[in-house]
Amino acid sequence: MITPVLVVIAQSVSWGLLGALSLFFWKQHHEQKSEESQESTPPFEFEELGAALAGTDGALSFHDADGCTRFQNAAHAALFGESAECFDEACRDGRIFIKQPEVATKLVSAATTSQSWHGEVEAVTAAGREVTLEVRALAMRDSHGHPAGAFWLFHNISSKQELEQQREREARFQRLDSLGQMAGGLAHDFNTYLTVMLGFLSAARANEQLPPEVARRLDQAERTGWRARELTQEMLDFARGTEPDKSPLDLGNVIEEAAHLGIQGSSQLRLKVLLDPEAWRVAADSRQIRQVITNLVHNAAQALGERTGTIEVRLENRDQIGGGSAPPIPANFVCLTVADDGPGIPPDRLPRIFEPFYTTKARGTGLGLAITHNIVKRHGGFVRVKSELGAGTTFEVFLPALAAEAALVETAAA
Repeated sequence: MITPVLVVIAQSVSWGLLGALSLFFWKQHHEQKSEESQESTPPFEFEELGAALAGTDGALSFHDADGCTRFQNAAHAALFGESAECFDEACRDGRIFIKQPEVATKLVSAATTSQSWHGEVEAVTAAGREVTLEVRALAMRDSHGHPAGAFWLFHNISSKQELEQQREREARFQRLDSLGQMAGGLAHDFNTYLTVMLGFLSAARANEQLPPEVARRLDQAERTGWRARELTQEMLDFARGTEPDKSPLDLGNVIEEAAHLGIQGSSQLRLKVLLDPEAWRVAADSRQIRQVITNLVHNAAQALGERTGTIEVRLENRDQIGGGSAPPIPANFVCLTVADDGPGIPPDRLPRIFEPFYTTKARGTGLGLAITHNIVKRHGGFVRVKSELGAGTTFEVFLPALAAEAALVETAAA
């Protein structure tokens, strides 16, 4: 018999209260059944459990010593999208799964070997939604001390994690803005000094009476000066954040030239350009988009270094965008992909690759990707990157297609 007091307690149950409630059922069962049977039995009746824990805060389930789900509350069904009867089958079929196999093993062990566990897991629900969960697995024993199953209590902390990530992104953007302002000021002054220096070098080289060795060194100095001038111009471009002068643009007309410009001086590389002739046009600034293409291809060439490799540039329409296990959503984007088969980027460095002056390459300036990111963002698009050590890196630039052209395709399809 469940008293009203227990129901009230269960509706606001904490982890400590859950343990106390379980202990109560264990004692109740021990007193009533110890003389009737010597068999190992669960420490409570599931009807009593369901009545007491129906309103529990958090997604709660009970799994017997064989690992089978015997009970779940409404919050558990809502979180994972399956009833208690279908939960185990959904896990076996892979419709519901925990991304860390070692954690799944610990949860099952709590029920089968009485080893309690507490931690965080990443899971995928029956609807394909990725969630981050705090989970507590409380192991239970029967009246003879044998494993009798375990409670699993889940709390969805995805929103908390997303808030922390958003705060981190905002802090990073503030740092980027400060760096951009500082870079702009330094670049402006440095550009002035370089202009004067290059002027004197040019005047000195005009002297036809110079010894050959002196003339050669002046040539080297002037080339270095011009390279420094290009770097300061990149810094100015990043700091100014010039708004694009948009007009209808067929990306296929600019990709080939801009991509070859990005591999100048790299004789060991093979460039493959694959263009969809039906690719939609975009509203874009052709000069800035050329810079994006050149930067990405040049970045790939630097990643390959002196080794022989391939850089592939693709252009195609995307009418759906998806990520991870989430279902794709309808969208009308043109996707520019730049992929290389180089060494790849270490996972711990990926989150920082768009920061100015951050580079993973010995000869990189750390500005090319920062400028690329800013340009794409000002065009209403976004950049996605995937990398695998030893296999290469792929950048995907998504730009909104002209609405009129996408609409024509949708009308024709209908």
